[in-house]
Order: sequence, then C-alpha cells, then structure tokens
Amino acid sequence: MIFFPSLTPETAPLFVILAKGEFPRKILPLAILRRASEHPEGTIVCCDGAIQNLLDYGAEPDAVVGDLDSFTASRHILPAEKLHRIDEQDTNDLTKTVTFSAETYSPREVCLLGTSGRREDHFVGNLAHLPGYTRFFEKIVMPTDYGCFLAFNGEARIEVERGRQISIFSFSGSAVTAEGLKWPLRNTTLPELWCGTLNEAVSDTIYLSSAAPLVVFVADEVKNR
Repeated sequence: MIFFPSLTPETAPLFVILAKGEFPRKILPLAILRRASEHPEGTIVCCDGAIQNLLDYGAEPDAVVGDLDSFTASRHILPAEKLHRIDEQDTNDLTKTVTFSAETYSPREVCLLGTSGRREDHFVGNLAHLPGYTRFFEKIVMPTDYGCFLAFNGEARIEVERGRQISIFSFSGSAVTAEGLKWPLRNTTLPELWCGTLNEAVSDTIYLSSAAPLVVFVADEVKNR
C-alpha cells in the first residue's frame, strides 16, 4: 500500500518537476522547491517555459526540457548538457518533461510544481494527464495554492487532518473504496468526475483503493467541527 504522509517540505519528494504555469507563491511549495535545490539528493527538472522564473528565484535546474522556444537570455547561462530539446508537438510540455524524467532519472515519487495558474485550460490538461503519469511514478504530489493533488495506482493510505475537505477523481469511472471519510465509498462507481467531490476527512488517515489510477485533492481548508 502506498503511503502519503502529511505534506511538508521534509516529506515532499526530492524530485521536482517545474511546469510553466504560475510560479509557486505559497510558503509550502516554495519550501519544497528550495529543499530540492539545496539537498544533495534533490533534482529539479524544468519545462523550458519556466526556466527564467526558476533562475530569478535563485535556483538552477538539473535539466531543462522542451522545444526550447521559450528560451531567451537563459540559454546562455546554462551548460549545453542541461538542455534537452524535444520538438514533437503531440504532447504538452509537462508530459515531455515527465517522460524525460522517468526515462532519465527513474524516480519513484515526484512533486509537480507550477502546474496551475495563467491558463485554466492548461491546468485542466495537466490534471487530466495525472492518471497516465502513474505508470511512471508510484507517488505523484501536485501542490497548488489551495491544497494538493495526489495521484497513484492501486491502494493508498493518506495522512490528513480531520476536517480536511477531500475530493476523489476517477477518470476511468472505475469503482472506488474509500474509508475515513464523512461519506465513505464501498466499491462505488464514480461515473462522472464530480461524483467523488466535496467529501470530508473524519479520521487522521484515509484509505483508498481502485482498480484504476485515482487522483485525490486534499484541500488546505479545514471545516470547523
């Protein structure tokens, strides 16, 4: 069973992929990014459209992936071996970077930052890709300004604070079992994406399982009890 501890800079994956959405602003994602940049085992792989923001923040990527059409002056201050051009246009930049990361580094778990903001359609596309990314990674953590998306395949145990608002997304429509929630699920089919939303943790641990990948949103909001 996959375990997701309560997200902190210390429990977050040290392998970070930075997308070209809005650069992190909240304390937690910034701390995760800083730790990945400073830790000897940390790795940052950056979509090419996000590189200037990362450099302005004061961190340097281990690799930059994309068609490199977003490069300006950034290109001249990074060694060539860090630049990885992928010209194909059949997938988005995040998927190019995810695939490169899986094939080059093979991390077991990954944190995706900068996936939301700027363009809502890009964010929806990034979100829809998460189930497919579980074939590369055992654990996917994707913090936003309002909470964190978790993606996995199979069974998971998630550490949460009681009262946290929880939403479960089954993109395949497969049956889901969920315990530790105000409205538990017992091998319940979720035919539409909205069907598993707006639940609430009534325990400090929730358990989920499904025959297909699941995406779970743990909101920062804690409902008054």
